[in-house]
Amino acid sequence: MHLAGWCFGGQIASIAAARLAGQGVVASLILVAPGYAFTERYADVLRLSMQGIFSALDALEIKPEPDRAFVPVPLQISDFTDRPDWQEFVASDTLRLERVTATTVDVWDQLAALSRGGVLSELGDIPVLAVLGSRDRLVDNDRVAAMLAEQVRGTAPVVHRLDTHHAVQFEEPDALARHITDFVTGAR
Repeated sequence: MHLAGWCFGGQIASIAAARLAGQGVVASLILVAPGYAFTERYADVLRLSMQGIFSALDALEIKPEPDRAFVPVPLQISDFTDRPDWQEFVASDTLRLERVTATTVDVWDQLAALSRGGVLSELGDIPVLAVLGSRDRLVDNDRVAAMLAEQVRGTAPVVHRLDTHHAVQFEEPDALARHITDFVTGAR
């Protein structure tokens, strides 16, 4: 199987691929704007947002129900794309993630630590493709590319940068599909 993930899904796909490495199950790992490293701007927004929320809860001595989604996800639609048609699509998407539970934040932190903790060095001979958006305001592409180069053993990862924001699939779907198709065809 060819395992793929976008953003946080890239982190999860990496963990799954590493756990399945050596079993002949994963033919390749495809990462689109993987969230291994955030830009300084987004890292600060994320950190300060979480600190503010949990500090306020502590000060007010409020203990939210475990399954209550109260933590706002600090993302702007413009972080994903600057194209009005796609911005409208995201804005009207009823499945758009806007709030999460405290447990979700904890799990995100745990999975992020796993994915950044050398999991890429456990992939064995699984080929890796990364497609990055050169105008991504969330993911630090240089740090991600360096991380891939340092940790992926065996065949060097293939890294492409497209002139897009974070939602590469919105802005350059044909180029993304071509890179994935060429990579998967070559990974057989």
